[in-house]
Amino acid sequence: MLSRLKDKWVLITGASSGFGAASARAFGAAGAKLLLGARRMDRLEKAAAEARQAGASKALVHPLDVSTTASVETFVAWARQQIGDDGLHVLINNAGGAQGLDPVATGKDEDWETMFQSNALGILRMIRAALPLLPHHAGASILNIGSYAAHVAYEGGAAYCAAKAGELQITRSLRLELNGT
Repeated sequence: MLSRLKDKWVLITGASSGFGAASARAFGAAGAKLLLGARRMDRLEKAAAEARQAGASKALVHPLDVSTTASVETFVAWARQQIGDDGLHVLINNAGGAQGLDPVATGKDEDWETMFQSNALGILRMIRAALPLLPHHAGASILNIGSYAAHVAYEGGAAYCAAKAGELQITRSLRLELNGT
């Protein structure tokens, strides 16, 4: 399946480590052209180099913090300049993370706000900004990297579980909204 993405544009958020960096290497090995975003530029540059070494025809990087609308809009404007009329073929929303392990009774607002900003609102911002770059045909895809925590709660994980459940519901709603396009 990845071979169909040779010389096609793939945008990956949170590409500096973990699933994001692994996705960059995998799509790079398929010969895709990559647009990589993350907050940690030193790690992002390393992930891009690894993707190019794996075979990416391009692996371009730009700072991205999905927790702020301004950063997302700047990143997507940059992405639009890179792809020109080619269009984006895959959007991978991977950026996010967990912060704090406090029980609900002592949970800190700032930890909850941070997780919702990056996990749930981050994919909302990215989809809203990048959707116009995706051609409306069966070949374009949006992949939202979630977590089992969206389905099963654990002690001390209420904030993360709630944010990931929100991400899951955004994904399900988007599927219904885009059905047939």
